[in-house]
Amino acid sequence: MEQLRGLIFPLAFLAFFYMILVRPQQKRQKEVSRMRDNLKIGDEITTIGGISGTVAQLREGSVMIEIAPDDVRLTIEKWAIGKVKENKTEIE
Repeated sequence: MEQLRGLIFPLAFLAFFYMILVRPQQKRQKEVSRMRDNLKIGDEITTIGGISGTVAQLREGSVMIEIAPDDVRLTIEKWAIGKVKENKTEIE
């Protein structure tokens, strides 16, 4: 019985730690992954470095964005996309 009481506190602490820290982070990672997988040509994005542009071309692991009206384009990795603006609504 005494050993059981000694295990209750550490197990409760681990459950609390999981619910407060680990689970929300996993949920956030799923949302970000879904956002990057659902990109389409014409979406306005902002990179994690602060560069804004419009998606011009999609590739497997990268995206070409147009950053200026005179056909200035950059190729970036999908993991570098921080935000997507769709119909004036930001998804972070």
